[in-house]
Amino acid sequence: MTFRAKTNPDMPSIVFLYLLINLTFSLQPFSWPLLIVIIGFGFILLIIALLRYNVTIEDTKIQVVTSLFSFQLTDRTYYARNMEKLKFKRVGFQSPAAFIHLNYGITVRLPHYSPPEAYEALEQFAIANNIQVYKTKDYKVVEKMIKHKKAAQ
Repeated sequence: MTFRAKTNPDMPSIVFLYLLINLTFSLQPFSWPLLIVIIGFGFILLIIALLRYNVTIEDTKIQVVTSLFSFQLTDRTYYARNMEKLKFKRVGFQSPAAFIHLNYGITVRLPHYSPPEAYEALEQFAIANNIQVYKTKDYKVVEKMIKHKKAAQ
């Protein structure tokens, strides 16, 4: 199954507009180097806003792909035999996240994936491959809130 991360492209755009307006009104003697830095920073924010994150969960592996439009930036595959534990936490106010702890010291962070069944699929993957699963109290609260939303629909 493939799941996509929910990203908010509005926030980097708002920050860029704020910087540009602030630059316009604060510069009495015009400064080209500062303008170039602000515009460069704006392009970096734009690129960050356009990134897409996909996770594919298969029987014995999890594939994480980062792409910009249709150009694939990273493609990482994590096998179940290399996974030590799977930890579910809450990030932000109402967003779940999964942290995959690997045997060789790296922790893979998977926040804001939709639909919420992505985390259920990750949990089933961990159980099927005998990987330890931890859920924090905060995550359990978010899980209950998601279930109540589903029941209300």
